[in-house]
Amino acid sequence: MMLLTRACRPQRRWLTAISAIAALWLSAGRPVAVRAQGPTGHAMRQSEADSLRTVLRTHPADTGAVRLYIKLSEALLMPDPVASGDAAAKGLALAKRLHDSRGEGLAEDMVGNALSVRGQFAESLKHFARARPLLPRSADRPALADVWNSTGIAHFQLGDYRAATDAYLHSLRVAEAVGDSIPIAKANVSLAIVASQLKRYPEAEMRYARALRMVRMAGPRGGILLNMAMIALDQNQVDSAAARAARGMATLRNLGSPRTLSVMTNLSGTIAQRQGDSTRAITLFREALAMAEPLEQPTTLVNPLLNLGEALVARNPRDPEAAPLLARALALTQELQMPDEERKAHGALAAAAEARGDYAIALRHRKQEIGIQDSIFTRDVAGKTAELKAEYELEKREQRARIQALELREKDLLLRRRTYGLLALGAALVAVLGIGAWLLTRTRLRSRLALAAERAAQQRARSGAVLEAEERERRRIGADLHDGVGQLLSAVKLNLSAFEHDLNATPAAPAQHEHLRIALDSLDEGLREMRSLSHQLVPNALLRHGLSGAVRELVGRVAAPAGLQIHLDMIGLERGLPPALESMLYRTIQEVIANVVKHARASEVTIQLLHHGAEVTVVIEDNGVGFDLTTIQARADGGIGLHNLAERVDYVGGRFTLDSRPGRGTMVSLEVPVGGG
Repeated sequence: MMLLTRACRPQRRWLTAISAIAALWLSAGRPVAVRAQGPTGHAMRQSEADSLRTVLRTHPADTGAVRLYIKLSEALLMPDPVASGDAAAKGLALAKRLHDSRGEGLAEDMVGNALSVRGQFAESLKHFARARPLLPRSADRPALADVWNSTGIAHFQLGDYRAATDAYLHSLRVAEAVGDSIPIAKANVSLAIVASQLKRYPEAEMRYARALRMVRMAGPRGGILLNMAMIALDQNQVDSAAARAARGMATLRNLGSPRTLSVMTNLSGTIAQRQGDSTRAITLFREALAMAEPLEQPTTLVNPLLNLGEALVARNPRDPEAAPLLARALALTQELQMPDEERKAHGALAAAAEARGDYAIALRHRKQEIGIQDSIFTRDVAGKTAELKAEYELEKREQRARIQALELREKDLLLRRRTYGLLALGAALVAVLGIGAWLLTRTRLRSRLALAAERAAQQRARSGAVLEAEERERRRIGADLHDGVGQLLSAVKLNLSAFEHDLNATPAAPAQHEHLRIALDSLDEGLREMRSLSHQLVPNALLRHGLSGAVRELVGRVAAPAGLQIHLDMIGLERGLPPALESMLYRTIQEVIANVVKHARASEVTIQLLHHGAEVTVVIEDNGVGFDLTTIQARADGGIGLHNLAERVDYVGGRFTLDSRPGRGTMVSLEVPVGGG
């Protein structure tokens, strides 16, 4: 297991510097380098800061002013972190007076970031810790992810990689809950920096690649490529490092941030030095130092000073320029408590002193170098020993806690066993009584259901018998009308026709001819009525073509004379239905259509027949005048036809529904089980 202790500080000065920059690039709340375009980036930020100061002079002291102070702090963060911290502190004080918890959290975060940029990482952690509880709402999650990432940066710079990793993982979880690609990419970059520092290069490459796929802005992409270049350089893959650095520099060239340009130029110098081009390396280190000097930021100055001094000593140990540079670097490393960089500064100063013949100075620096090396080793060993001891003590406490928990669990199990025994006995008794009652109730219910089913079957049988008897009587009456009365009327017509022939052969009065013609016309009308009534009682189409053919013939016979447009839609009737059910449905449709023709004054009727599963559904809807069903039923002779229709459907176990309103037409629907016929 790899131990991540506070004692294990970063071993590469260029990685330490670029890690903070890359993390700040990717911060959604710190858009300094990302937004700046061209060489006037800092000028643009200064212009933005001046505009915000102007607004704040006349702005009321409300929550809006708190947000303006935070924006001012963001604008000043990179060019002037001291002024940035002052603006954030004013916003924090105002937020506290207004009890603005969200503004207080954002201001605490900015105070911490301003301290972090100035290298005061331990102090910044206090502000980050105060900021996190003040951002609990879901709308604050992007800001909370940023606070966790800033916390990780401070821990990383202090060498506490375990705490840094935990903070970055918190940031990643919050960012993933929000679903914002920028905070997710930033958290992956931060975790990749820790992995690369711990030489877990495959993990670092994976996280950098994941972040690179998620962002399209120049700043983040350039920062990721530069960090990937450092991974390659750390593995002695110099050509790969150079290619990645070139891509990163091409992406970042026009961002206009002096600190960013200083860091990436310093990295390019390191790569050139590893490629053996010391002249180009020294040139690049000088450029990086020139960019960093105006910023007056110690963390940015250390690397160019130390790299340039070491490069000059390596080229010419007597170079007079090297010693002052290394002395400045040494002072800064001591001020910032950077032991690894301090050790290297002593080593370079010792080499320069030896070359000049100043052996006393060289000896002093060598002793300092060895002492720091020993302290670093002792510190690392002590840190690892302390962590092992802490883990051992923690494991002992956890083991003791587990033993106590097991003892308590054993006692609890004994008590529960007794309690469960009593409960089980009582439950068994209740279950026996409950099962007995349930069986008795179920037996009674089955008897009632069987009786109800038998009654329903008898009712269906009686209903079927009534319908069959009614149908037989209709057919008998229809046959009697057709074969009896119809034949008699036909014979009368033949006799009257013969009489008309005789009357035409003899002179007769006009009145006699007229009376005979009237009699023949009346007889023809009677024959037609008799045939119509006979067909209604015994529809031949129903016998020949079934329900679908009979309904089509009925529609064709009724539509034109009545001036109706009838839309007919039939589905599933190809399988056929029981004859009694077909007859009942046909007569119901026939009755409803007759009512539409007589009373509805409709111009359009829709008829739908659907046979689905074990049920037939019929819907008839018109656009007529409609009626008030309550008024109709209140009349002495009202609603008889409707009552008969409902009763006929009920005979076969179906459901009859009628919906009508005056002026809105009428809809009749019936649902009949196929077995009911």
